[in-house]
Amino acid sequence: VKADGSGVAPVPFTVEVQPFALPATASLPTSFGISLYSIARGHGLSPEAGEAGARLRAYGRALLEHRLSAHGMSMSAPPVRFEEGRAVVDFRAYEEEMGPFLDGSLLPSGARFTTAEVRDSRQCSTEKEKVAYYRAFAEHFRRKGWSAQLFFYAKDEPKPEDFPLVRAQSARVRAAGGIPVLVTAPLDEALRGTADILTPTLNCFFPRPGPETCRNVQPLSKLRSKLPAGTRVWWYQSCNSHGCTGGPAEDSAVERAYSGWASYMVDHPAPLNRAMGPLAFLSGVEGELYFDTVYAYNTKDPWKDVFEFGGNGDGTLFYPGTSARLGTKKHQPVVSLRLKHIRDGLEDYEYLHLLARLGDEESARAFTPRLARSGYEIQQNIETWEQVRQTLTAHLRKRWESSEYAKRPGVRP
Repeated sequence: VKADGSGVAPVPFTVEVQPFALPATASLPTSFGISLYSIARGHGLSPEAGEAGARLRAYGRALLEHRLSAHGMSMSAPPVRFEEGRAVVDFRAYEEEMGPFLDGSLLPSGARFTTAEVRDSRQCSTEKEKVAYYRAFAEHFRRKGWSAQLFFYAKDEPKPEDFPLVRAQSARVRAAGGIPVLVTAPLDEALRGTADILTPTLNCFFPRPGPETCRNVQPLSKLRSKLPAGTRVWWYQSCNSHGCTGGPAEDSAVERAYSGWASYMVDHPAPLNRAMGPLAFLSGVEGELYFDTVYAYNTKDPWKDVFEFGGNGDGTLFYPGTSARLGTKKHQPVVSLRLKHIRDGLEDYEYLHLLARLGDEESARAFTPRLARSGYEIQQNIETWEQVRQTLTAHLRKRWESSEYAKRPGVRP
């Protein structure tokens, strides 16, 4: 163990190496929010300072190390000018910031972000300029060969008065071509046809006895049947599933309706933090969004309080590791145990996904209900989770050794 580059103590350990490998880049697309401005505030830095940029990269790296991709980051749109209707975009600063996350050069494993959002530019003043700018963004991604799914994040959680804006955003982005539009809303006739990636909250997928906590609950199979062909479905967590009031509801039926869901809150059992990965495999959902990972940096001292939106830790998965707090020479992100649990759940997804790819989807499907039967029926005995992981490992080892991959040294599926 080292601290500030110096040895502190040796810690002996043993490792059992399996013949198979999980992919370095996550198989399940994710997009978790992070912000240079929040990080700068939490660390007492100016957003314009080089140190703030270095801290942003450290936070982004920590997310990537935990199999997560980020949106937001510096939030700086690349400069653009227009020549005869064509957008000429200067991507140099964007590439310096995002390139290592998108080309696999940041980590020794070669892991890459699975997603990236289009950054809207205030330099675009007309519809034609906006379309040209979006088109240039998509073309740049293609030229660079970046495999991350580029998407446009429409107005977040739109209310009825926002629907015209979402329809306008969707129309202009589609006019540019090649960029899916993500809409955070349950199925709604008024928004029909606007989303290429429809993203309701978790509790909109699982019917449950008692008061409904989503205005349009649709199991994924039913939801897909009502969407245009090719529409992808992601999901996200919010206080719609853990409760937005910050305390027990007066009505016990309402309290039950908000209990037991997969959750990233501090004071919920660890298996609830871990459950989203297996639930994604169980349901067939194609990606996960989360609005922020450093939200409390904007409003309070996260070391003392991370309570936001009725939840203890909603939107905050890091703590600001300042020199004064840690007693170290450099600032660094301090990763929450919840982020570790989220990574474990994403690895659970990889185990299940790999077993299915190796031809044993039936076993993978049989394992999943032992961990989670629905978004609110989650196994809370952590020993069971570890037993399932061990059994999954044994199944994967047998499948791998009998597969074509075992006959080709160095080849991974």
